[in-house]
Amino acid sequence: MPSLKMPTPLRTYTDGQAELDLQGSNVAEVMDDLVARYPALRPHLFNGDGQLRPFVNLFLNEDNVKDLQGM
Repeated sequence: MPSLKMPTPLRTYTDGQAELDLQGSNVAEVMDDLVARYPALRPHLFNGDGQLRPFVNLFLNEDNVKDLQGM
């Protein structure tokens, strides 16, 4: 089960949880599960086109997803 660590400023939207266990077999599915569970996070992570906002960085282990194949 994938685990996602939330930065402190966004924990307000995850009931204070610092680490979340989410479902999904790739980054896009995990992010879909995240915003399905915590819909208030969506506007902070995604723009109106459903793309990650430029300042949002996702890491898979130590690699930035933007430097890999993206979501």
